[in-house]
Amino acid sequence: PSPYTALGCFNSMKACLAHSGRKVDFSNLTVAIQGCGATGYKLAKLLRQAGAAVLVTDVHVPTMKRAVEELGCVALGNDKNLLEEKVDILAPCALGGVLDATTIAGLRCQIVCGTANNQLRNPNEDGDALAKRGILYSPDFVANAGGLIRLAGLYLGMTEAALDKKIEQIEHTTLAVLKEGKNDPSEHVAAVNYAKRRIEAGRKAKAAQPAMA
Repeated sequence: PSPYTALGCFNSMKACLAHSGRKVDFSNLTVAIQGCGATGYKLAKLLRQAGAAVLVTDVHVPTMKRAVEELGCVALGNDKNLLEEKVDILAPCALGGVLDATTIAGLRCQIVCGTANNQLRNPNEDGDALAKRGILYSPDFVANAGGLIRLAGLYLGMTEAALDKKIEQIEHTTLAVLKEGKNDPSEHVAAVNYAKRRIEAGRKAKAAQPAMA
């Protein structure tokens, strides 16, 4: 599912740019990707195809070297250098918990949007810290939903066209969450509240269906 996870994240980035009042155009942007493995590499490829400059780190040197040689990415020495680099978008695509009080204080990006799970070490506190610093955060379980949507959709027997549409809609879902985030302590809180409402609406719709004979 990694190509779909990467595509969903790319769509989420589009929403972040739009919400920020910026042109949805990657040609003059610099994106830092932490971890260029299964999803990170594919995200880097999408970004390079869209014209973005891409900086990468990875603990596995051959993986990082592949992104440099095949995609024209620029490798940085380590994660600390990447996290503190002045970029437009930071994309955590490796281990979770990379964003905490220490790392958030050193960020020089405008947007955080990546494929890693559990990017915030302490979700409520770190989400609030990002908001206070004016850094727009695309909640991880929204930005990286493409792969899960793909697998669930195949299990449910959805068509390829329907699955493509669902992954495309990640852009609209991200935008809706970001708009709600203006009235919440952070984008993380907005995303959790959004998800709870969607789950509850689904339960009510299921309960309202007529019982099978």
